[in-house]
Amino acid sequence: AYARGGIDLTVSGQDFEVAAGDYTCRFTGEVTGDAATTAGTVRDADTLLCPAPVWAFPGQGAALEVLKASDRIFYVEEQTRNLTFPILAGWDWLSPAADPAPASGGAALAFAGFGLDPAAQYLCVFTRGPLENASSPGTAPSSTELGCGAPAWGANLTADG
Repeated sequence: AYARGGIDLTVSGQDFEVAAGDYTCRFTGEVTGDAATTAGTVRDADTLLCPAPVWAFPGQGAALEVLKASDRIFYVEEQTRNLTFPILAGWDWLSPAADPAPASGGAALAFAGFGLDPAAQYLCVFTRGPLENASSPGTAPSSTELGCGAPAWGANLTADG
């Protein structure tokens, strides 16, 4: 699942009550125990959809619990590890996308992201074709921002970020 959330995770089980509509999906961080919840949707008696939440707890995966009317009906750690999964960070777009960076390097590039860890070290790698690449260190001032310095290319060319 991605830290930006919104992706439906399918939980297979039995006897989900279609008419009940009071299922909660609780995602708990494996390291800190921080949790986020979303409303589960019953597709049929054997399938529950749990939308992944926006994950604001970087550097850790999540365990999933399904609750019905606030009562735990399935606890992953007691039965199986199959519903413990990594939460992936990433970036969405370059801002501002229309401004070119000089080939001499040094321009500050800002990326909107999700699930980034301000304590982590990042390396921004820029490529052009299969054999040309350049990199620069990156920093995450927050879980939703990634900053990179444009590397010096030494020539006037366009990089695919």
